[in-house]
Amino acid sequence: MSKRKIDVRIRNWRLLPVGTGAGVYAVGRPIESRRAICMAATLVAGDNSMVSGQAAADLWGFREFRGQVDVVRVNSRKPRTFWLDGEGVIGRHKVVVHRSRHLPREDRTRQHGIPVMNVARLFVDLSASLGDKPLYESFKAADRKGYLNKTELARCAALGRGWKGIRRYRKLVYRRHPDMKDSASPKEGGFLDICERYDLGRPVVNRRMGRHFPDFLFENEGLLVEVEGAEFHSGRLAYLDDTHRENELRFKVRQVIRFSSEEIDLEPEKVASLVKQEKAKCLLLKSLEASAA
Repeated sequence: MSKRKIDVRIRNWRLLPVGTGAGVYAVGRPIESRRAICMAATLVAGDNSMVSGQAAADLWGFREFRGQVDVVRVNSRKPRTFWLDGEGVIGRHKVVVHRSRHLPREDRTRQHGIPVMNVARLFVDLSASLGDKPLYESFKAADRKGYLNKTELARCAALGRGWKGIRRYRKLVYRRHPDMKDSASPKEGGFLDICERYDLGRPVVNRRMGRHFPDFLFENEGLLVEVEGAEFHSGRLAYLDDTHRENELRFKVRQVIRFSSEEIDLEPEKVASLVKQEKAKCLLLKSLEASAA
């Protein structure tokens, strides 16, 4: 739409500006609902921004909040504040734009059609700003609504120490999933989820074996399971290290199997089936060893 056509519609009150020079308009009548305010905030902020903080918790419906709208995006140079006002909005609403260098695609979703932060990642941010009681009550409310995904919680729990609030976040997650305390990465958390979902039994996580700390050990069967991302297999030296490690571990157990993080995420049923198959083989070998002894 050309600038002239926009100007005509503004004069005819068909487009009502939301803020000064924002290029965002209400159509036909001023906006007043909280959802419309949040949508307008992301449009004005631009550049793939999304609602975060307590405003996002309000959008998800597990914490009521009517204060400023926090918006986050990757390429904002510094925090900035603007106001939604003018003919296109009822009242005056403060919006604060934050910058985050780490906003993977998994952190971004939509609720009611509005770009908003993923619930698991949102609780990392809330852990840095809310008090203990409101944080715990919000976490419980999100759990009751079915918003907490174990794999996503594990992914965010693996964020580094530099994240403000990460310790409080991990306490919340570990209270809900005690088995994650031993899990060193989100991919390991995904395998534990498969074990629980497909009744594979609970393996021992990261137990020392000589100079190695293998991912998972099914003690009764003597089966080791390693779960690794693509970055662990790039280059000849990495390949040689992995091969040497696996051969050393084979002296201590009956079988070692490996899965990629992609298999854990995309093919959980196949992973569970293979683990069950290898466990059965290990039990058979165990009985043969006992007979021979």
